[in-house]
Amino acid sequence: MVVFLIGFMGAGKSSLGKRLANKLNVSFIDSDKAIEQKLQMSVAQIFEEKGEAYFRLQELNWLKSLESIDAVVALGGGTPCFEANMKLINELGMSVYLKVGINGLATRLSASKTIRPLIEPFKDDKEKLMDFVKKKVEEREFFYNQANITFDAESVSSEKLESLVKLIKLSPIL
Repeated sequence: MVVFLIGFMGAGKSSLGKRLANKLNVSFIDSDKAIEQKLQMSVAQIFEEKGEAYFRLQELNWLKSLESIDAVVALGGGTPCFEANMKLINELGMSVYLKVGINGLATRLSASKTIRPLIEPFKDDKEKLMDFVKKKVEEREFFYNQANITFDAESVSSEKLESLVKLIKLSPIL
């Protein structure tokens, strides 16, 4: 069983993913970290030195290698939006869209210590960051909305996490 967490950067895919994997008693994989390990470069370095197209190809190849594993996988925010990735994601397992509002995303991203190549130019300008997030979420929502489950991840209590675990376990997809 593979449960893919999708959503915009800052939606909590990695932090919630670890908690969810623990509840489901499976391993947790962060796709960006797995790709960084494979290529021995940070995502920021890959974008800078090889470009986004190269990174997206590596992402696709990595996704294709995930057949028959038991894990919760946190995907990069753009992963579902390239090639036929969303179709592949839904064929390989169950997808969960972690949905967070624009204000919540912008607040989380401006406070984040993680280097995110797409927002670095305006990370410290709240207005420009909000505009960027709004525009990108609108572009990507078409793909995110193809997820098997949409989960409000604005704030996640233990009870709310339990309800997600139940939804996943009761799903006919797995």
